[in-house]
Amino acid sequence: MTLLSDAAAGPAAITMELTAGLGGQAVTRQASEIAVQLFARLPLDAELEILDANGRNRLPVQLNEQQTKTLWITLTPKDSDTPVRIRLYRRSADNSNHNDFLLEKQLRFTLSDTPLTLVSSRIPASGTLGRHLPPGNTRPVILTPDHLPHSPRAYAGIHALVIEPVSLASLSPAQYRALGHYLKGCGILLLSQTSESVLNRVRSIAGCHGDFVQPFTSLSRLSQQLSELRAAQPPKLPGAKALAPLLQNRFKLPLLTSISLYLGGYILFMALLGWQLKQQRYLLLLPLLASAAGAFAWRGEPGQQQFRWTEAQSGDRFARSTALLLLGGERR
Repeated sequence: MTLLSDAAAGPAAITMELTAGLGGQAVTRQASEIAVQLFARLPLDAELEILDANGRNRLPVQLNEQQTKTLWITLTPKDSDTPVRIRLYRRSADNSNHNDFLLEKQLRFTLSDTPLTLVSSRIPASGTLGRHLPPGNTRPVILTPDHLPHSPRAYAGIHALVIEPVSLASLSPAQYRALGHYLKGCGILLLSQTSESVLNRVRSIAGCHGDFVQPFTSLSRLSQQLSELRAAQPPKLPGAKALAPLLQNRFKLPLLTSISLYLGGYILFMALLGWQLKQQRYLLLLPLLASAAGAFAWRGEPGQQQFRWTEAQSGDRFARSTALLLLGGERR
């Protein structure tokens, strides 16, 4: 993680500090997190602008007098050389787009194609831990509990999580929800220094019958344990490219129908036009007929369609699901 200096000096009454989540590590094309800590001496109606690999996003923020606010923001770093940029604006009183620029800070992540193994447990340092992990298959990241992911998206590049009950008990509600989403998707979690009752409680909120929530007792078995669990995990859910062909045929029929109706309406319109030229009193109906024909021909189906793919094991309490939203081009 590299923290750069301000691109512009803001008023002394307002400060902004950035901290990279996941130890400043990220997986290429996967989401990570940053903590944005804001302080204002006076009440401030502000807006954060986040510039990352997905473009530009804005988030309204209300700061109270003499109070510090910390926001965990999920984003996707572009690459190791391109910093994520966070800008702070004072929102205009008339809610226009002319906001007053206050501060900008930048943060760099270290990106790699190798998934991460998050560790929040009292075990040896990352150098020692790294020697017990499958070479080239994962990168160990030692984190305090408060720096574990706060959103489900931040678990996208996570290979496994090693944690102890003390760390588990100190998670915030947002972190619990994110962890629950990860476990329901059959994510790997190794519990160190735990009891059978704690293990069973965690398994009860996990997918795949809790098979991927296991006790962790020895560094010497860590590599083998992770390899076995990884091999047994269900395959990833299909992505957008795999799901898109399943919806293509659903768009072809309405499109052909619309074209046929349009051509039929055009022929009918021309026939009526030839007849109406002899019946001058009906010429006033032409605009109405043309509008009705156009609206009927291009009515189409709803402008968007959603396709959901769901997988579950027999008898499992949870299912893994992904969805694809397609916007049709039939409406005009």
